[in-house]
Amino acid sequence: MDQVKIGHFLKELRQEKGMTQEALAARLGVSNRTVSRWENGVNMPDFDLMRELGSCFQVGVEELLDGARRESVSPGAEEALRKAAEYSAKEKSAFAKYLNKMFLFSIGAMLAYLALDSFEVPDTGPWGFLCGFLLGIDLGALILGALYTSGHMSRFRAFKRRLLGRDK
Repeated sequence: MDQVKIGHFLKELRQEKGMTQEALAARLGVSNRTVSRWENGVNMPDFDLMRELGSCFQVGVEELLDGARRESVSPGAEEALRKAAEYSAKEKSAFAKYLNKMFLFSIGAMLAYLALDSFEVPDTGPWGFLCGFLLGIDLGALILGALYTSGHMSRFRAFKRRLLGRDK
């Protein structure tokens, strides 16, 4: 897949329709800067947007991914891409829900710590342990959130699979 070729094809299709980048962006619900990045080959549209682009320009998704028009488009490709887009959307949604719960839990731990700290509980004994535990939960959740959102967690998972011999 050649991003630059696809970008030039998207630009050509947009200009054939007489659309500006702003008009296309408004129709797709993205910024005109995003459309510009697609057309310059800097990045690619998501799966679900590829389907919308195809219907907007009356071309198949295979044609968009090839960066050129085709004589015939296989009917199964559109269905496969639709399923991939739905799967991707479900994965993104599940990931967002997981992060949301984790950060809410972290906020709750921080608020509990601040409430205990406002009562000036002693740093030793069970209250000190509870305060340390709440700070640990908060710090752990923030570190996990940073690892997940940066993409490093997938590397950790791959490393763990190799160590455990589950690498396929």
